[in-house]
Amino acid sequence: MPEFSVKVNNGIVSVVSPEVEVANFDMGGRLLHFTTKGIMYRRSLENDLFRIGWKDDLRVVEKVSVEEARTVTDRSAEMLETSQNIELKESSLLRDVPVRRYDELEKDRVSFNDLYGRISPVIPPDQLNTIYVGLTSGCKWNRSTLCKSYSEREYTTLDIDEFRSHVDRVKTFMGRGLSARRSVFIGDPNSLNADQKVLEDALDYIVQTFHLPVYSFLDIFTMPKTKRMAHFQLMKRHGLERVYVAIETGDYRIIRQFNEHTNISETINLVNNLKMSKIPVSLVVMVGTGGVKFQREHVSGTANIISQMDLGPGDMIYLSPIGSGDPSYNEIAARNFGEMTDNEVHSQLKPMTEAIKNVYSDMNGKEFLVPISFFDLSESVY
Repeated sequence: MPEFSVKVNNGIVSVVSPEVEVANFDMGGRLLHFTTKGIMYRRSLENDLFRIGWKDDLRVVEKVSVEEARTVTDRSAEMLETSQNIELKESSLLRDVPVRRYDELEKDRVSFNDLYGRISPVIPPDQLNTIYVGLTSGCKWNRSTLCKSYSEREYTTLDIDEFRSHVDRVKTFMGRGLSARRSVFIGDPNSLNADQKVLEDALDYIVQTFHLPVYSFLDIFTMPKTKRMAHFQLMKRHGLERVYVAIETGDYRIIRQFNEHTNISETINLVNNLKMSKIPVSLVVMVGTGGVKFQREHVSGTANIISQMDLGPGDMIYLSPIGSGDPSYNEIAARNFGEMTDNEVHSQLKPMTEAIKNVYSDMNGKEFLVPISFFDLSESVY
């Protein structure tokens, strides 16, 4: 007869019920994931729950209602409590893990908003178990897809004393849940564009406090005007381990429609300077940006600029649908490009992947070995 099973690994508690439901918690009792009947839920630190499933071969991410969130969260808490009360080899490791039902976890929302404001930070897909700290707030350039999430925030930078206080408060908020965290993500998207001395002091304090690798987004619009290779080398020396760079398109005709004034040569040089500074790069490439009218130009132009980047072992590429619920993009696309359906955007994943590999091979005379994966920015709410 099936029984409860428990595993504790790398600061994460996994409880499996006889019904093969799986609940994952940090050591502070916060639900991380819950899986049942082929449906996976992910909880954000703000205590929102997202259902992740599939529809017609499309990965669908939806924020669930409070009622559904309460049901799932309370069921996971019951599983944890049951596992603590039965004789399991791992039970002794669970005694100090608090059982936190929905109403208890809802208290996180107040603390979260106090730390980060009313706009949830956006993080890359492989940073869901990160510690987010904010050196800057908002974006200097609010016209890109990534920065639209922060458009209501005035762009500001903390001084080093303010930042240290913020980091200390984040550490207190995370509590025992720090054991499940694998990195620190420094934001908002323009954080690397802060004053160099402030940035270096901030990186030093992060490493000193958490003893974890530090990652960040990079702004391709304003960064080339202010930072050079010597700056990146210093960032690396002070603990920066990876940079994420969002590329909406490599085609100038499409760029002009967004009034983004991206200098493609500057973007290529920026990435290559990062690589020469020994900092790995993860490109976030937007799929579907050119709509129906310019879909070929978008694919070929984007593949062309990637072929000129010195990417290699340790680097990654993520393909994400353009828009991600951004009404301003949808309006521009409908007016100028012919807006693509979800299925049409999804169908661009394969040709984009093939074009990146083929153009790189043709231009450089070698196989493109950087992994290419698909994700949706809607999954990246912290």
